[in-house]
Amino acid sequence: MCEDVSVEIPAQRTGVQPGETQEEPGLELPHRAQNLQVKGTSPPSMKFEKRRIKWPAANMSSQWSQFDSDVDQILEATGKGDVDKKLLSLTTMSDLEMKSLRRQYKYAGEYERLGLAHLMSIQRKKIGILRRAEWHRRRRRERSRKRAAFISDPFRFTKQLLGQKRNGKLECSQEELDHYLDDVYSDPTREQDLGVCKILIEPPPPTVSYDVSELRLSEVSEVIKKARAGSAPGPSGTCYKVYKNCPKLLTRLWKILRVIWRRGRIPEFWKAAEGVLIPKEENSKKIDQFRIISLLCVEAKIFFSAVSRRIRVSSGAVTSSWHNLELGIITGCTISVMLFSLAMNMIVKSAEPECRGPKSKSGQRQPPIRAFMDDLTVTTESVSGCRWILQGLQKLVKWARMNFKPAKSRSMVLRKGSVDSKFQFSIAGTAIPTISEKPVQSLGKVFDSSLKDTESIKVTIASLDTWLKAVDRSGLPGKFKAWIYQHGVLPRILWPLLIYEVPITTIETLERKISSHLRRWLGLPKSLSSIALYGRSNKLQLPLKSLEEEYKVSKTRVVLQYKDSEDSMVSNAGIEVKTGRKWRAEEAVQQAESRLHFSKLVGAVTRGRAGLGSIPALKSPPKEKKSVAKFRVK
Repeated sequence: MCEDVSVEIPAQRTGVQPGETQEEPGLELPHRAQNLQVKGTSPPSMKFEKRRIKWPAANMSSQWSQFDSDVDQILEATGKGDVDKKLLSLTTMSDLEMKSLRRQYKYAGEYERLGLAHLMSIQRKKIGILRRAEWHRRRRRERSRKRAAFISDPFRFTKQLLGQKRNGKLECSQEELDHYLDDVYSDPTREQDLGVCKILIEPPPPTVSYDVSELRLSEVSEVIKKARAGSAPGPSGTCYKVYKNCPKLLTRLWKILRVIWRRGRIPEFWKAAEGVLIPKEENSKKIDQFRIISLLCVEAKIFFSAVSRRIRVSSGAVTSSWHNLELGIITGCTISVMLFSLAMNMIVKSAEPECRGPKSKSGQRQPPIRAFMDDLTVTTESVSGCRWILQGLQKLVKWARMNFKPAKSRSMVLRKGSVDSKFQFSIAGTAIPTISEKPVQSLGKVFDSSLKDTESIKVTIASLDTWLKAVDRSGLPGKFKAWIYQHGVLPRILWPLLIYEVPITTIETLERKISSHLRRWLGLPKSLSSIALYGRSNKLQLPLKSLEEEYKVSKTRVVLQYKDSEDSMVSNAGIEVKTGRKWRAEEAVQQAESRLHFSKLVGAVTRGRAGLGSIPALKSPPKEKKSVAKFRVK
């Protein structure tokens, strides 16, 4: 039936029975046990001839079964070691056998091909089983690695999983970094007097005297209590966590700060700060794509009077030299931010008399200039009025030795509800791009010539789908996926839903999509209602928040901020918060306030056998009224 084939068998150890495998390393000698099989070596002159094998017919199942058992014994004898080596040996041998069978099938006759085809199908099944086993092994290892990374730092894992919009690594030398810092923060005319600015207003004298008494322990304790324990330490190396957990050191620090207050001079090492480069864009590489934040001493932050004159910038492996800070402010220093805000407020107020601002729908006259730190927004009723204000701002900013950035600014002219692009504005001889040429993004909101949020809402929905798919494919257990939604996906999606005019029907669609993922992750039936997932009056409450409820609370908060603002221009502007026709935020706030007013009129209801008026009514402050109103909106 089969042609006899002579095969050289290497010598084995004495006492091996047919079918017996070689010895594996035992527990007694884990480091010295060796393979007891003697490996046969052939002389270099010996040549092995590849002889064609006459395979049995396809209907000879007994011979195929014998061949299968023989090959299995060979694999059992050669596949020693750990699981990886066994899989590698088995896969390699199976692949080699498959290649040999294909080669033989190519030159075989008609009757031989039947047997070879049957044998090839068996090998394909074995290879498929091995590949699936290898895939499952790699998948288990990858899941175990991700699970360990999530448990060690869940917030960092969530940030890496969902992606960071601002990331990158600085790619420049120390010389380039030093040159950039010299150009940005050096001021050759620092010692020269600014001179007199005739158009600068004179603020009225203060009506409330400044508290010049020494720092109290309660003030220092309040600052440390509100500070984040995970804040990075500055040059001193001491973080807030030390003073949070060591009351004796806190008392000693308070006594030292009192001495510094009486002395009227801050320590010299408080005037130095370590800077860190933070990327402003995605995949940032150049130095102008980073912004610098300063790490001051914690003691200086507590004292609120550390004004740094020198800054040291570090970016990973590149550390610059020490540089004198002669321009700008120290980001991270509380006093620097306050002084800059005061200076910008004087500049803005001095330029406002150039032109009046527009009127809102309610008839309230709005200011022509709105400022948030160094970002200014100029709104006027005419093009000529806007140009007058830009000229006044240019004079004041030039006197203060600052410069505008026209390339980062945008202009827009509205006429009858549509954008008119034929008007061009300029400042310092440089044209300002229009919103039709280059859309702009401010505080996360995109402004373009369409004046609609349709495309931005589509991008937000696509981002939510991407985040849910990333969480679904993360390989984590279901409870970890639910945690990522609660602490990662939900906070990210709430801000776009707040700044854009998203109708409540779209929010309901998004919540149904989120609920389906949560049910699958937690192993809950599809028929489980949303009340069981997000209810707060259930016997069994899950620590999950509803997207619809959080959306309503955020819109309610915006309505209350506009309505209860201390600035009359904001409270009387008549700003409408649009949420669609199915649910309106203003009506929900009115109903909540009506119920709150009714409960106040009813007062404390007598319970049990207590007499009338025995339970006094509690008066809630305005902040608690806002929180109660938002809770009733839920």
